[in-house]
Amino acid sequence: MGPMSTAAPKLPRPGPAEIGLRVTIRLHESGGPTELLGFLETLTTIRKRNGEIVTFDPEQVVAWRIVLPPAKG
Repeated sequence: MGPMSTAAPKLPRPGPAEIGLRVTIRLHESGGPTELLGFLETLTTIRKRNGEIVTFDPEQVVAWRIVLPPAKG
């Protein structure tokens, strides 16, 4: 067996430290999976590229990650 990871476990949903960052969030909603991409405005809202604010239920988050800005050049 290899060494165990010492990395802190990832929170199941974005927290206060991610507010203002660009994130993608996968939700498990009754109609099926939904993906959101934008800037996390609050712990329950994302601002999409077109300026639309989308509200989501943090209890429905099944996966998320921080999205880095595109490379210039």
